[in-house]
Amino acid sequence: MDPTGNKTVNVALSPGDISPWLRVAHIWESGSDDAGRYMLRSLLDFELVFQLEGEDWFEFPWLNGGISVKEGMIALIPPGALHSQALNPNSKHIAIHFDLQANKALKPFDMIQAFRERKAEPSDIVLSPPPITRISYADSSEDLLIPMLIKPAQPEIWRDRFMQLVDMWSLGEQDLLGSQMKFISVLTSFFASFELKNVSMQNSAEARIKEFLAHLSAMPLWQPWSVAKMANYAGLSESRFRVVFKEVTGTVPRAYLENLRIAGAARLLRETSGRIGDIAKEVGYADQMSFSKAFRRVMGCMPRDYRSGQPYETNIGKKKAV
Repeated sequence: MDPTGNKTVNVALSPGDISPWLRVAHIWESGSDDAGRYMLRSLLDFELVFQLEGEDWFEFPWLNGGISVKEGMIALIPPGALHSQALNPNSKHIAIHFDLQANKALKPFDMIQAFRERKAEPSDIVLSPPPITRISYADSSEDLLIPMLIKPAQPEIWRDRFMQLVDMWSLGEQDLLGSQMKFISVLTSFFASFELKNVSMQNSAEARIKEFLAHLSAMPLWQPWSVAKMANYAGLSESRFRVVFKEVTGTVPRAYLENLRIAGAARLLRETSGRIGDIAKEVGYADQMSFSKAFRRVMGCMPRDYRSGQPYETNIGKKKAV
């Protein structure tokens, strides 16, 4: 969280050229069957949502709240931000998916990672002020700060601009040079219009690691992670992330995540009668065997022995080598 009270979501761009790329621009209209749908998902690209009619809700469980997108408002959903989108009956919005560094191999709608077996009930807690997306770029000394919820003074202007992109995409012309140039013009105008300037943000690597750890502890333990994904969330290069992470926590990222998951599993073993295989999946392990090995490595005993109360010596908190 920055000193102004905004929670932040970090996105780290790779070294190299900035190459905006339009992937999808379409209109989504929900019906009565969409009411109460709160499936968790994350994206592999950026999404801009312009609300044409009605109101939709984006829930961010790891931020302990959400944003309400009303008619004429714009939401910016960054890649990797776990969320659920609650669609209200008879609501309609424009959805624009794009890259800032083109990944043309990622096809339309393959950018959505849906956790269909998981549901996130809405908290009805409005994040106010709305979160900020902080975009870091290795070749720039300054970050780009964009609110995740925007209420433009003249929404009709943005509706018309975004509809031009929808028309291009519906005609299958989004890959044409002229269409991509038009998209870049719209995107540049968007960032120039809504960039937050003169905002004091904690920008040190240590602050980013601590901010990420707070996010990590609030997110579901089954959420898949790689070190690269962790670094992206923290807005740091992977090499820098590894160094500062160990300075802050005393251990390496994978060991920290393992300890966090096993601590959660230990709590479930103590407080519930759930099957060990189900608990393994709940804390992020694909099978009971790999979970049991990790549990013994951290806790010094097997899950069944821990549940039965047999003596054990935990390894949680012990530092591990890189």
